[in-house]
This record gives sequence, structure tokens and C-alpha cells, in this order.
Amino acid sequence: MRRPGEMANAYLAGKRGGFSKPLGLFLFVALASLLLFDVGVKYRLEKRIAEMQADYPVAYQKWLNTPRGTFQANQDLPAFVNDQAKKYWDRTVALTAPQAWLDGAYTRSRLGYFFTLLNLPIIAVLLKIIFWRRKKYIGEHLVVATYFYCVTFPLMLGILFMSMTQVIGTAYLAWSIMGMYSLLLLDTINTVYGGRPWVNFVRALMVVVMITYVLPWITQWLAPAYILLRG
Repeated sequence: MRRPGEMANAYLAGKRGGFSKPLGLFLFVALASLLLFDVGVKYRLEKRIAEMQADYPVAYQKWLNTPRGTFQANQDLPAFVNDQAKKYWDRTVALTAPQAWLDGAYTRSRLGYFFTLLNLPIIAVLLKIIFWRRKKYIGEHLVVATYFYCVTFPLMLGILFMSMTQVIGTAYLAWSIMGMYSLLLLDTINTVYGGRPWVNFVRALMVVVMITYVLPWITQWLAPAYILLRG
């Protein structure tokens, strides 16, 4: 299997017959991952409820009979966002507590999936910024980002899946996956852009920090937009 950097170099050099085009590859990976992620998250969440019902029947029955509270608007958000959030609340208020929890957890997992897709254009923009002297078009950086992203997107979904379903050992596995992500990014940068390895290491580290820490901080402010899309 070719590395992301090799595929990007070959495509940019005009050798486009031996493997999938960036857009087609991205759509396949994104849609296939969405299907597997949806099935996996839903199965894991339903299994957790079934385990609680079997292992802690008294606590489960108490949870089942817990009345839903009233909607509390978030004063830090615009009024139209709170209106949409209230519509969502009203639609799910008739559900039992376990069903409401399942629906909310599933919604958050979908939210995480779609915001993980934002990594692709963000990586392309970051590459454009840190390699501005190379005089490459944003489309060329997007090709590089797409091949890298198609290899690493399943890894990122793995972290998201484990965090959503609280799989045992999530923290250790997540750091291992981030290590693989970082090494692949460094290899891609070295292969496509060349230059001094230690400088590329710093650049790769900058991208990883943006994706790992800065982007999640930004998405917590963008998250209400998902409520608007869902309606």
C-alpha cells in the first residue's frame, strides 16, 4: 500500500491511473466510515443500556421512571439557537430517561463525526500557511490533505468511537492513535514538501496541536449549528 505522501506526489505529477482520485476516495472513505461508525456507536450504546438493565435492575427501573426536567435556555447562546434546542427538547421529552439518553448520545456521536470532517479543509489551510513559500495552490495542498486524511480519518473515528462509548483503555489507545497520526503526517510532509526534517517535525507538531486542542475548542462554539441543521 502506498503512503499518503507518495500518492499525493504521484497525483500532482500527473500519474493518475494507478489509484483512486482524491474526491472519489474521500467520498468512499467518508460514507463507509459513517455507516460503520453509526452501526458501531448505536450497537455499543444499546448494549450499555441492556447491561445496566441486567446488572442493576433496581437502578435501571429508577432511571426508567425518572421524570424529564424542564428545558433550560443557555443565556450564552443566541435566541434562535435556544429556540431550535427547545424544539429538539420538546420532541424528545416524551421519551423515557434511557431512550432520551440514547438519543442524546447518538446525536452527539453524529455531531462528532461531522465536525471530524472539518479536519480535511483545516489541514489543507494549515499546509498552505506553513508552506506559503512553496507557492503551491490551495488545491494542491487539498490533494495532499485528502490522501493523508483518507488514511487517518478511520483512526480519528476510532478515537471518537471510544470516547463516545467509553471503551476500556480509551486514553491509552487514543494516545497511540495520535502517535500514528503524527508519524503519518510527518512522513507525508517530508515526502511531498521536502526540507529539513526537524523543521518539518515542528510543522507537523503545529498541525497536530491545532487538530487535537484548538479545533475541539472551536467546535464547542460551532456545535449549536448542528441543532439548527437537525431542526
